[in-house]
Amino acid sequence: MKTSVMLGLEILGIVLSAVLAGLRILLLLRQEFKTRLDILGTVSMCIGAAMAIAAFSVWAEQGVQILKWASKGRNELQIRALLNTPHIFKMIFAADLLHVGSLWFPKVAFLAGYTSAYRAFQPRLRLLFRITVAVTTLTFLGSLAMLTFYCFPVSRNWDFKPKHGTKLCFAVVLWPPILVTCLLNIVSDIFILAVPIIALLQLPTTEAQTQRYGVMAIVGLGFISIGMTFYRMLGAKLGGYTEGRPLPLAERNWYIFGTMVMVVSSLIAFSIPSLRVLVRKRRMEKSKSSSVDAYINLEMSRTDDWAQKAAMERGER
Repeated sequence: MKTSVMLGLEILGIVLSAVLAGLRILLLLRQEFKTRLDILGTVSMCIGAAMAIAAFSVWAEQGVQILKWASKGRNELQIRALLNTPHIFKMIFAADLLHVGSLWFPKVAFLAGYTSAYRAFQPRLRLLFRITVAVTTLTFLGSLAMLTFYCFPVSRNWDFKPKHGTKLCFAVVLWPPILVTCLLNIVSDIFILAVPIIALLQLPTTEAQTQRYGVMAIVGLGFISIGMTFYRMLGAKLGGYTEGRPLPLAERNWYIFGTMVMVVSSLIAFSIPSLRVLVRKRRMEKSKSSSVDAYINLEMSRTDDWAQKAAMERGER
């Protein structure tokens, strides 16, 4: 993938993340009664979107820098050498931490939306929901801990001149941190996607039919995110760069793109329930408005008929 294409896609990811956060805020503002769970869900989604925007901005800024170097006549080997600096690796490390937040905070928003219906769940679904909350929390903490403490102190992640007796250690390109964080994300996704599926199966047939398309969209996007997680994990191993192989710019750009798709598909999937509520509210307002307009038109037509009838009676007299 060309760097210019990667840059454009990262900008698209920034726009989509901002739009999703804006829609979630709009939904909260249009609610007459705001519960703590509504506020928690909105705040969590906005934090996740903000982290995604920050992470995409890191890659976009690097894409701009690569294009500047290329415009000055630098070849790929020279550009790759320029990318191996403490500042660049510090930003990449920050972007990976932001990716973790952008994947997990939308899950919190999604679970907050289902919490309001917790009392209506059947016992088995309640148990699954409690387990899912615990799994989501533990996998989030596990991912952060793996990235943060695998190379300790944290400054080793961008230190190209390690102290005597220590080796270079960059968690963002080592197989164990990549494997663990990807597997934890997959496990948490599977548990979260199981909640709407099982909840749908427990609904009456007529009500389930109206909900199934939303659940299908959530599950479909969730599996796209899981698929991209596998791509990120296996690509790192099979590509060999976790074992010191230099990563060509084209492959680097594909890797960045895969991470963006993983994050954005997750953001959209876990925004679907709130987006459905927003669309439903809009339709109800339109229906109510059209009903009022129809009533006004009816009354006006009745008034016109009465006026015409009165005028005819006066003419007859």
